[in-house]
Amino acid sequence: MLKNRIKDYIYDFLVRKNKSVQYEYERYVMEHIEEHHTCRKKHWRILWQLTLHYRIKKETKPLLYSSIADNQSVGNSTLRKNEGKRAGKGEPLPEMGKAESYCTNQIPPHQFVKKLLNYDVVSFDVFDTLILRNISEMKSVYTLVGERLDCLSFQRIRLRAQGEARRHMQETYGSNEMTLEDIYKIVERKTGIPVQTGMDAEMGVEKDICFANTYMKRVFDILRSFGKKIIVVSDTYMSAEQIKELLEHCGYSGLEKVYVSSEYRCGKHSGELYRAVLEEQGFPRKIIHVGDNPESDIIRARQKGIDAVQYTNVNTAGNRYRCDGMSQLIRSAYRGIVNTTVHSGSNHFSVPYEFGYIYGGIYVLGFVNWIHQCSQLRGIDKILFLARDGYVYKKVYDMIYDDIPCEYVYWSRQANMKCAAKYQKDQYILRNVYHKVNRGISIREILEEAKIDFVKSDFEELGMDLNEKLTDKNSELVERILCKNWSAILEAYHEEKEISGKYFRDIIGNSRRIAIVEVGWVGTSQDGLKKLIENEWCKGCEVYCFSASSASAESGDNIVQAMSPCYSSYLFSYVHNSSITGFHRDKNGTKKTILFELFTQACHPSFKGFTIDGNGQAAMEFDLAEVENYEILNEIMKGETDFCANYISAFKKFPILFHIPGYDAYMPFRTAVRKLGYARKHLGQIQIAETVGLNGTEGEMKYLRDLL
Repeated sequence: MLKNRIKDYIYDFLVRKNKSVQYEYERYVMEHIEEHHTCRKKHWRILWQLTLHYRIKKETKPLLYSSIADNQSVGNSTLRKNEGKRAGKGEPLPEMGKAESYCTNQIPPHQFVKKLLNYDVVSFDVFDTLILRNISEMKSVYTLVGERLDCLSFQRIRLRAQGEARRHMQETYGSNEMTLEDIYKIVERKTGIPVQTGMDAEMGVEKDICFANTYMKRVFDILRSFGKKIIVVSDTYMSAEQIKELLEHCGYSGLEKVYVSSEYRCGKHSGELYRAVLEEQGFPRKIIHVGDNPESDIIRARQKGIDAVQYTNVNTAGNRYRCDGMSQLIRSAYRGIVNTTVHSGSNHFSVPYEFGYIYGGIYVLGFVNWIHQCSQLRGIDKILFLARDGYVYKKVYDMIYDDIPCEYVYWSRQANMKCAAKYQKDQYILRNVYHKVNRGISIREILEEAKIDFVKSDFEELGMDLNEKLTDKNSELVERILCKNWSAILEAYHEEKEISGKYFRDIIGNSRRIAIVEVGWVGTSQDGLKKLIENEWCKGCEVYCFSASSASAESGDNIVQAMSPCYSSYLFSYVHNSSITGFHRDKNGTKKTILFELFTQACHPSFKGFTIDGNGQAAMEFDLAEVENYEILNEIMKGETDFCANYISAFKKFPILFHIPGYDAYMPFRTAVRKLGYARKHLGQIQIAETVGLNGTEGEMKYLRDLL
C-alpha cells in the first residue's frame, strides 16, 4: 500500500503537475503501450524531454505533436477538461479527407475480441463502454431527473449534493466513495423529495437514456459464446444491484460478478478496486480489463497487474467536431445522438450521409416540431408543405404527428411568377429581366420561357433582333415593353391560374385556416400563394406562412413581412436571431444558401406549373430531372431522416427535448460551412444552377465545387 502511494505521488509530481506534460506523455504511452512495458528507459527519456520543454524552458509550443488542440488523445482526462473550449468552434472535416465515422480508427468488433480470447476473465467498464447514453453530459441527465421530479434548479442541487456526500465520506471513512442513497439523503434535506422517490426517478431516467453499445454488445456476445467469464468493474455511486439491473435492461446478462466502488469503498482511479478483483478472480487465472478511460481503466489496471485494452470514448472522440453555442440540454442531446452513432465503431458512413445526419438532421427535426407548435397555437386546420423543400419536412412530420392533417403540394417560384403576377409585378419584372441581364440569354428565350410570345411583335416593330442578348443597355427597354403589355400578360396566364386554383381548392377543402411551409429566403412564393388563396381561390380561408429562414437579397425588402404575425421564420430573419442572419448573408452568403438547400432537395424534377395536355386535360409541367444529383441527395436525406428517427426513438419519454430553438438548430450547419473545403471536396460533384439562392433566380448549371 505504501509503495503504491509513493508511486502515485511521484507520478503526480512528474506528470500530472503540468497539464501539457500529462497530455503529451500519456498520449505517447497509450499510442506505444507495448513499448511502455519493454522499453522503460525510452519512456523515462521522453518524460525528461517533456519536463525540460514545458517546466524548465516554459515553452508553450507542443513538443511531440504538431498541435495539441488538433490531435487530442482519445479518452485523455486533460482533453475532457478542455472539450468546451475546443468545441466552441468545432472542427468540420475538410482537412481530414474522409468521413468523420472513419476518424476514430476503432477496429471492427471481431478483431477487438481477439485480444480478449486468450484470457480467463474479461472485465468491462460500464458507462461509455458496455452501455452508452443518448445524453453526452451528466449534468443534463440531472436536468431531466429534475424535470421528472418537477424540481426547479435540480441540476445544481444534485451536483452539490454529490460533492457534499463525497466530502462527508472522505472525512468520515477516509474514502470519497459514496452511494446514490448517500446523495439523495442530502437532496431530501435540501428539497423535501423522499430518498426513494429521487433514486427511482434517477434510475428511471438512466434506463430511458442508456442503451447497449452495439460494438461492445457484439464483443460481449462473442465472449459468451466462447464461455468466457465476464465481470464488470465500475467507479460509480450506484450499487452492484442497480448496475446489474441497468445492464440487464440494456440486454446484458450472464455476468459473473459486478464490482462497484460505492460498495468496496475504493475505486479504479486509485487502483484499489483492481486489487479486490485480483484477490477474488486472480491467480492462476489471467484477467484483462476493457474501458474507455486511459488513466483509471488502463494505466491503473496495468499498475495493479491486470492487462488492459482501451475502447475509444465516443464523446471524447466526437466532441472535438461538435459545435458550441447551443443551449446546454439540446447540445447534450444532439451530441449524444451524433457521437454514439458516428464514433461507436459499429458503422462507417459516407460524407453525404454524415452531412445530412450531423449538420441537417437537427434543423429538420426542430423545424418540424416548431411548425407543429405554431400550428397548434394558431388553430391551423391543414399544413401544406410546398415542393420541393417540403418533401423531407413532411416525411419527418409524419414520423411524429398525425393530429393536424398535412399535404405535399406542387408549387414553385416559376409557377408563382405566372399565377401571382397580378400581386407581384415588380418581382415578375425583376425575375424575367434584371436577373437575366448579361447572362448570355436572348430576348427570344426570355419571352418563350415566360410564355408571352405575343410580345415579340413589339420588339420587331422597333426593329430589334429577338436573338439579341439581354444586357444592361437594353434591359430598360425590355421592361417598358413588358409593362406596356401588362394586361395582355396577365390574361395569358389566366388559364393556368384557373387550373392552379382548382388544384388548391381540392386540397384545401373545408379548411378555414391553413399554413404553407417552405425553406424561405425572400418569401415571394409563399406571399403570392397566400394572396391567391385568400383573395381569389378560397375566400374566407386564412393563410399563415412558416419558413425555415427569411433573408432577402435586397436589404429590407421583406422586413415588414418578417414582422407580421402571419409570417414566421424558425431559424432567422431580420427581426429574429439577427446574428445568424449576419453570418449567413456575409460574402459567402450565396454559397451557404446553396449548401443549406441541399438538406431539402427532393429527388424529383422542379415543378414549372400547370398546362393543358394534348387531350385537353389539366396536367403538371416539370423541368428536366437532375438525375445526376439524386444519389448524393438521397444519401443526405437518409442521413437527416435517420437522425430524426434516432432522436425520436431516444427521447420519446422526454417531450421537452423536441423543443429545439432555431438558434441551436442552425449551429451545426454553421460549423460545417466555416470552411467550405469540406463541401467542395465531398459534395462538389453536385450540379446546381449558379444563381440559385437568396434572390430566387436560376442560371447556368455548374458543379458545386466550382461555385464554392
